[in-house]
Amino acid sequence: MGCGGLDFVGSSPPVGTLLPPREVSIEVQFDHAVAPEAASAAPVVLMQGDERIPIRVSVAGDGQGLRVQPLVALRPGVDATLLVGAGVTGLGRRRTREPVELAFAVRSGAEAPSPMKSPSFQLQGGVGPANR
Repeated sequence: MGCGGLDFVGSSPPVGTLLPPREVSIEVQFDHAVAPEAASAAPVVLMQGDERIPIRVSVAGDGQGLRVQPLVALRPGVDATLLVGAGVTGLGRRRTREPVELAFAVRSGAEAPSPMKSPSFQLQGGVGPANR
């Protein structure tokens, strides 16, 4: 097996994408399969300004990337930067040689209302058996 590098090839969503503040998932894609233990050992950090955002890192579905999910909502209107340090391990003793830095904007403004936040309504009529 070769022991060449593990090279970054892209992200999903692409760099520069406008992210929603909630339910974000970013996939960092490589040219070869990532080792299963890479998810727990990968040097991955998500920042918003000076704040480090807690994240969950897992191996992506196809095995050729890492999936990064924030554990808290991102701050609307504050850019986010995902940093993946050198040393992510792949199969065949491959490793990333260079760090990867990905920048995203986070959507600002009002979010779509959830059903729990919709205006209240008033029922007409009484409570009890109908048609006595």
